[in-house]
Amino acid sequence: MLENKLVKITFSNKGGQPKQIQLLEFKSSAGEPLMLQEGSFNRQGLKVPLPNNQSLNTADVYFTAGNVEQHPDGSKSISYRLPTSNPAQYIEYTYMLKNDSYLVDYTINLVGMQGVLGNKAVEFQWNSQSDLQEHSMQQERLNNQIHWRDTQKDHDYFTLSNSSEKKLERPCNG
Repeated sequence: MLENKLVKITFSNKGGQPKQIQLLEFKSSAGEPLMLQEGSFNRQGLKVPLPNNQSLNTADVYFTAGNVEQHPDGSKSISYRLPTSNPAQYIEYTYMLKNDSYLVDYTINLVGMQGVLGNKAVEFQWNSQSDLQEHSMQQERLNNQIHWRDTQKDHDYFTLSNSSEKKLERPCNG
């Protein structure tokens, strides 16, 4: 779990991903804790190509959690690692929650996997079902955005009101 005074993120070893995100300074319109994410529909993972035209979705397998690390700037981080039969090859997700911020840095490391993957593409899948936070669906769609940077450090974002999915034209930074 990563927590600061603004947000609390609870993780699952299955998929090495957040399973619950709570905003601590806000309540829902019903006076309940304000949950940005919870439920089984919310999942993220890599679709990793395997031999014989098969693939592995990392959202379906169990990762090993590391310890929460406290950094000098007040941020906290935790890593989840998916080992392989070769200790020099693994997939690692690192989440860093900034101090006094809602921002979470999410880094994906594919360590020692170049020889395994070759030039094959690894797809990132992110399914998110946000509970209603606004009083109208139109406002809800306008206020749901995902931001990222590609490998050339260009910023882009996706707003739900425009479409339900977006295909990235360039690779993202890890």
